[in-house]
Amino acid sequence: MDVADLVVDLDGLARTGRRLDDALGVARQVHDRGAGVAAEVGDFGSPVLRNAVHDFLDEWSYGCGLIADDAQVLVEMLQQAVTTYRAADEAAAAAVPPAPVVVLGGTAQ
Repeated sequence: MDVADLVVDLDGLARTGRRLDDALGVARQVHDRGAGVAAEVGDFGSPVLRNAVHDFLDEWSYGCGLIADDAQVLVEMLQQAVTTYRAADEAAAAAVPPAPVVVLGGTAQ
């Protein structure tokens, strides 16, 4: 693939970053509420079941925290990519002289 064939959908990248950021908020809420949910579960009458539920909720909360951390990095990378591509586009556009205007009988500058 030639570099001239490289096309980047900047609006699509920005949209993806926003959607991922929204999902990140949900993962953070689950992570932050993990201990609270475990406390709300209460006692199921069986210590084995209670411990299993608490262990699951702890692991689920921890996992959501890891996912949120990774998603945060991806959101930042997408935002940086959009910013960098836009700056490159603007610099390239500024470096190209305007095309001459063609008029009947010659060219105008």
